Amino acid sequence: MDIDEIERHRSTVTTRYGETSYLDIGAGPPAVFVHGLATSAYLWRNVIAQLADQRRCLAVDLPVHGRSPGTAAQDFSLPGLARFIEDFCAALELPAVDLVANDSGGAIAQVFAALHPDRVATLTLTNCDAHDNLRPGRSRRPCGSPACVCSPRLRDGCSVIPSAPVNAFTPVGSKTPRR
Repeated sequence: MDIDEIERHRSTVTTRYGETSYLDIGAGPPAVFVHGLATSAYLWRNVIAQLADQRRCLAVDLPVHGRSPGTAAQDFSLPGLARFIEDFCAALELPAVDLVANDSGGAIAQVFAALHPDRVATLTLTNCDAHDNLRPGRSRRPCGSPACVCSPRLRDGCSVIPSAPVNAFTPVGSKTPRR
């Protein structure tokens, strides 16, 4: 898919974070694609081209990426960005989704899955960060909690994700039993 074809499928939805830009291509069960830092929904164009006949592919632009603006008041921590994904899914009234993520989007997806296991049908992670393996400068936890997902820059307001099972860590399209 070239950029012109992709842009014909671009939409926006209003969430509590403001206007959120996303690509909406295909039909079927929803698959939500989350990119990492310094990229956009366009990253997923080749994957979407392969899945659009099987899935409704929704590739969201994270705040201040692609065409989604951001505000100074937004929470850009991992839990804050997981809430952004939750608001996106809620605004579109999506049922449980096949969640696909890459790079730092994978860390966001893991927090989202832990906080909202009922929203995740499957979880597919490709070459991504995890709360114990973030980019340099974000690997130490200022609060000392082993489950902390906050940045060392955040000296207060630490967010700890609860222990919650995820339905499945399987590729998009795989059938997994519900717990």
